[in-house]
Formats: sequence, structure tokens, C-alpha cells
Amino acid sequence: MIDYGAQLYLPWQITEGRVLYRDLFYLYGPLSSHAHALLFLIFGTSFRVLVWFNLLLTAGLAGVIFVLFRRIADALTASLCALSFVVVFALAQYQGGGNFNFVAPYNYELTHGVILGIVTLLVFHSYVRRPAVWTLMTLGVLTGMVFLTKPEAFLALFATMIVGLPLALYFRTESCRVKLFNALVWVASFFAAPFLFWVYLSLRMPAQKAFEGLIGPWLHVLDPFTRTLPLYQWIRGINDLSGNLVQGLGFALGWAAVLVMVAGIHRLFQRGNPDVVTSFTGGALVILLMLTAWWVSVPWLELGRPLPLFVLGYGFYQARRFMRASAAERGQPLFLLVFSVYAFVLMLKIVFNVHVYHYGFALALPAFLLFLRFALYDLPGWLPTAPNRFPFARLAFAGLILVFIVAHGNVSYKLYPLKNYPVGSGSDTIMEYYPFLNPRGEIVNQALHYMREKMDPQAGFPVFPAGNMLNYLSRHPNPFPFIFFTPPEVHFFGEETYLKRLQSRPPPYIVFVEMDHSWLGAPYFGRDYARDLYAWVIANYHQDALFGELPFSGKGYGVRIMKHSSATTDNPS
Repeated sequence: MIDYGAQLYLPWQITEGRVLYRDLFYLYGPLSSHAHALLFLIFGTSFRVLVWFNLLLTAGLAGVIFVLFRRIADALTASLCALSFVVVFALAQYQGGGNFNFVAPYNYELTHGVILGIVTLLVFHSYVRRPAVWTLMTLGVLTGMVFLTKPEAFLALFATMIVGLPLALYFRTESCRVKLFNALVWVASFFAAPFLFWVYLSLRMPAQKAFEGLIGPWLHVLDPFTRTLPLYQWIRGINDLSGNLVQGLGFALGWAAVLVMVAGIHRLFQRGNPDVVTSFTGGALVILLMLTAWWVSVPWLELGRPLPLFVLGYGFYQARRFMRASAAERGQPLFLLVFSVYAFVLMLKIVFNVHVYHYGFALALPAFLLFLRFALYDLPGWLPTAPNRFPFARLAFAGLILVFIVAHGNVSYKLYPLKNYPVGSGSDTIMEYYPFLNPRGEIVNQALHYMREKMDPQAGFPVFPAGNMLNYLSRHPNPFPFIFFTPPEVHFFGEETYLKRLQSRPPPYIVFVEMDHSWLGAPYFGRDYARDLYAWVIANYHQDALFGELPFSGKGYGVRIMKHSSATTDNPS
């Protein structure tokens, strides 16, 4: 209703001629919404178009991950990395909300930024192996495209390039003039995509406003108000910093215990003469280890907590390897160092509270892939394996990772069948929970039917505090540029700005939707924030229809359609 509704609403409105940052106030970059708008122009406006496109991107990223880890490890590691991405991150659902995946996420700028980031890492690996100007240009263009997505995605990739490119150039045997030329090539290429978007937007609004729109995401991220919100304190883990640190350390010790146990058993299998009995015993132990991990009460969704500690240690280890390696051997440790920088910086937003669910579905992905390489490739390689001896460590780690994947897939397997109630129609059908589990889908369908049958097709309406999904599914646009009316947006733009816009051109309808924003610092619209705005609406509008419970009463989900009092009342309720 909120986040993903905006992901459908924005490209639809762009195809209708509205301009981002001028007619549509948005706190993130323009790349995803314009890419999707182009798809809507080509294939028609529908939810299904975005699903298929982002399924293709997801499949493409799985292929990129396989190719990348096949280069820096082996086929088994690459296969399990790609499988983990698809099952644990890309298509998973671990909570009630279903918008933390790569196909229909809460924010496409994040998933597209991560996809482009990992593609950039693959190109960087090619550059480290065979430096070329066109590869350097590709790195710059890709980094510039990520700038147009979401700040955390760009910050991680930019930090990666700032560390990786100078090191790659410094240790090359070319002249300083050539190195400077290469650096300037990357810088010029980096500005290509942002500059083209700025020119495109400047043709539709003042150049300064276009520039402010492109840098706007950074202004909002750096606003101190954001750090005070309960949601973002929980995301970062600073709401219970000591508790999260203790949990992270506890899980790290658990990881270490498993690694030491597997390494110890592996050493036992390297003694004596190889025979069938030894191999059979090793295989049985691997299966027993997998079954034990499956049946024991393992908190699977919490196992990612030590990832920041691991990535830091792994990054320092690769930096040490890089400094000690010969010129011919620096490529691999340099790339792994760069990958570690990317993984760690991308996790900064969740650094004390790392999970594979919620924002972790994207932010923890590179760190998890790096750990898989360590467990499946590095660690078994460090353990001595005599010829023809049973490779217990590698098979044990592969088995445990498979159990990890299946355990996470099992959570999604149990949740997805509960979402079998269609909301919307045709190619815009979205599956929601059965009404006996959550009445929201049924209530939204009732409201949509009313909007289509009783409201003028040209009558736009804003949804307070948020609910662009209603605008999109009913094909009634919001006549105002504000996408959301939640506490952060009201803080950024000012309640007075909203109210003046509303008073100057009151729309024929206004829709209230039940939404508790306690996690954003103010639970209810009109009661805990935006009181003047709510009071003006109540004074100038009357209820035209109510579906479900009265919004902002705390009694349950509801949609309330308000009609301007000066308009003819065709359907009073």
C-alpha cells in the first residue's frame, strides 16, 4: 500500500507527462522510476510488466554471481552462491510484509543499485586481470548510474572504487601521465549518467531545481531528524546497542565453534590409509551433521549478526596479502579487499543488527556471498587434504550451507501459500493474505470497486497518510506532488506546505487510510502529527464512504473516502 504503491505510481505518472522532482516529490534517485516508465510506454502500464522485468534482472544477477564466483573460486562455490541469492535473498519472505525481495521490493532504487554494484565488481575484476580504457569507462558509467539510485548503494560502490582504482593504478608500471589519464577517464565516465539526467530534467524545470532533485536523497539522509526515528534506530541496531553487540559476539563464537569442530574432524580423516570405510564414515558424518543442524532449534534468521566482524577481519587479511604479494599475484587479494570494502560499507545501515530479512535482503547480500567463498573455498584450502583422502571440511560446509538455504526457503514456503487473495484485476492483480488472516485486501478491493463505479474517472485524490497503491489501481492520480504524508515527509517539507497546496486547490476527494506510524515517531495522522491539516479536511469535507474500521481509531484497517462539501453529494453515507 505504501512503499510499493509508490514504485508503481511514479512510472505511471511519468508516462502521463508529470516530471519527477517538479510534479512528483521523491526522496530517491530517478533511474528506476524512469526505466520502469519506459517499460510502461513500450509494454503498457501494469504490475505484471515490472514483475517480469525484475525477474529477468534477478535471473541476470544470479548469472553474474555465478560467473564472478566461478572466477574467484570454483564451480561448487559459484553454484551455492547463486542458489543462496535466489532462495535466501531474491525471492524470500520472512515477515508479514512482502516487499523485501528483488522482484517487488519496497524500493527499486535499492535493488537496482545493488544489482549494478555487483555487476560493477565483475567489471572491476576484469579490469584487474586485463586493464583497458573501455573497462575503466564502463566502471565509471556504472558507478554514475548507481548514484542515481539510493545513497547507501552508491556510498558502498563509491568507497569501493575510491579504494580499488587507486591501488590498481598505483601498482601498474605505467607512467604517471598514463595513470592520471586513466583516473580522468573514470571521473568523466562517472559524471556521464548524472549529467544526462540533469540535462533531461533541466529541459522540464529550472536547472537548479533539477540539480537539487538529483542531490536531494543525500540532503534527507544527512538530516539529523532521521537518526531520531525508532525505525531507523532499530534498523541500525542502536536502539539496544549493548544487547545487539552481545548477540553478535555470541553468534560469532557459535560460528567459530562450528568451524573449529569441522576442521578438527577433517584432520582426523587425513590420518591413516584411505579406504571405502573411511569415505563411507565421512559421508555419514556429513549427513548426520546436516540432519542435526536441521532438527536442532537453530535461530536461522539471526545467523547473519557476525557478518560485519567477519568482513572486517577478512578485509584486513586480504589487505595484508595484497601488500606482501608479488606484482603478478596482487590481482586476487586486491579484488577480495575491494569486495570486502563494498560488503562492509553496504552493511553500515544495519551494522549492529544484521539479518537476511528486512533491509538485509539487499544490504547483507555481498557480505554473505563473501562468507560462502571463505567457508567453501578458502578454509578448506587452508586445511591439509592428503591425496585420495576424504574432503570432509568442504563437504561438511557445503552440506551446512544447503541446510541453511533450505531452512530459509522453508520459511517462505510456509508464508507464500497464505497470500492467495487477489487484490486489483487483470495484469494489476496482486496477491494478498486471506481475509481471515488480514482483512486489508478485501477492504482495498471494496474501496477500489467504489472508486471505479462511483467516482469521476478524472477525479484525483490524495491519500493520507500514504497509499499510492489506491491511486494506481483505481487509475485516479494524486493531484499534488507529495508522494507520502508520513512523519518524515511532513518534517522535510513542512505541514504548512501541504496545507497551503490543499487550500489553494482542494481536490474533489481525499482518502484516509488506517496506518500506525509509531515506528516513525508519531503513530496517527491528525492526532500525533499533521493536526492542522487533518482539522482543515474535516472542516471542509464530509464522509462519502467507509470501508472497514474508521482510520486512525486503532481498531483495525479501514479506508475512508471524504468528499469536498462544495461538491454535489451523490452517495452520502
